Amino acid sequence: MTLYPLKTLHRIGLMDQMPPISLEVEQSYRRSGKPRRVLVAFSGGSDSTALLFALVELSKKLPMELCCVHVNHGLRSGADAEEDHARLLALKLGIPFIAKRVRVSTAGNLEDNARKSRYNAFLEAKAETGCDAVALAHHAGDQAETFLMHLMRGAGLDGLSGMREWRAPFWRPFLRIPKEEITAYLLICGAEW
Repeated sequence: MTLYPLKTLHRIGLMDQMPPISLEVEQSYRRSGKPRRVLVAFSGGSDSTALLFALVELSKKLPMELCCVHVNHGLRSGADAEEDHARLLALKLGIPFIAKRVRVSTAGNLEDNARKSRYNAFLEAKAETGCDAVALAHHAGDQAETFLMHLMRGAGLDGLSGMREWRAPFWRPFLRIPKEEITAYLLICGAEW
């Protein structure tokens, strides 16, 4: 796929075809207190790539500065290639990029250990950059999955509420957006992930 700069998308008329992601992200930004400096958790996967593109678009019209953080868990053979891909895309978009390498304990629940390591790396990068918020690409499908997992575990009312759009310093502007819209947005942008 071809990566088109946002100004090219405007020039060739593709921005007129954008799904309502842009409007939802802008509304989420306003509901979340309009963070001035945003650190984008950027894995290079589809969801975080769409989030990065949407925030770049938003930063063109609102006073918002962006920075990317990529967490390399080193758990898969392709982890370094994923980090390189994320770095190159951030550079193409002109966004400062930070890579954090973490060690993940293999004792106990590996997925939970990786999540804890990742969130600690996000907070560390936030402190280093002076950002006000960390944007995460959780979407409506993730929200439904989280709700069901909490339900199966027997969570109380707080647990059943699922993820929050804003819980300082974490901001989830895609929580109301279905995966299908995210995929459509990526195809229109010609983004690689």
